[in-house]
Amino acid sequence: MTALRAVLILAIIVTMAMTPALVRVSGVSALMSLPAYAATMTPALAAPAMGPRHPEKDDNKKHENTNDNHGNENGNSNSNGNGNGNGNGNGNSNDNSDGGSSSPPPPPRQAAPPPQPACSTPGQDLTVTSSDGRISVRIFASTSKSIRLTIRRPIDPASVPPVPGQKVDDLLFQLVAEECNGGPIPTLPSEANLGVHYTDGDVGSLNESNFKLSQLDSSANQWRIVQKQANDPANNFVSATITDLGYYVVHQP
Repeated sequence: MTALRAVLILAIIVTMAMTPALVRVSGVSALMSLPAYAATMTPALAAPAMGPRHPEKDDNKKHENTNDNHGNENGNSNSNGNGNGNGNGNGNSNDNSDGGSSSPPPPPRQAAPPPQPACSTPGQDLTVTSSDGRISVRIFASTSKSIRLTIRRPIDPASVPPVPGQKVDDLLFQLVAEECNGGPIPTLPSEANLGVHYTDGDVGSLNESNFKLSQLDSSANQWRIVQKQANDPANNFVSATITDLGYYVVHQP
């Protein structure tokens, strides 16, 4: 093989001496690639060119690659950790923001005021009745002024002088009136009819034939029996003709 190689080299040199420069350059390139060609022809000769294997170095390279992979994994882990940390931070921030900006509770609902009673009209009768239907005031058509009358109850018994005798149930109330186009009035412009109903349970041990309607005289601060009144025990009813306003009570003297 060495002799063949020497012959080939000599032939190339002679050829180059006889050819132009461009051919010589190609020959040189071929000469330079000859060892590789020879290496492919003989595997035994090609093996030394690759050099001996060093298992220790290969293992070191594997360890380096493994370390690099671990480094990449740590980098990814750190990156993901940071991402997750930011995500949790944003979640906490949003929760705090939502909690701080929550709407205040709605205000408590207020009870609607009771409707005002209608105004009377001269020439027409009008009956005003309490919410429980037990007390009524009839304003006659002969009343010259248009008025609005209100029946107020319940009344705190401590706010008035003690009732003489025995009060019937809680039949203590107040009559208040005003002109529909003006302010309050102290007395009715004309007579009206006051009627009060009671139940058999309200009677108890009392004698309903003796039931009376009394009005509180504000000037003397004492109760006075209404003069024009009638008692109807059969219908559990007591009535009176009045012009005075203020506090009234049903009682047994």
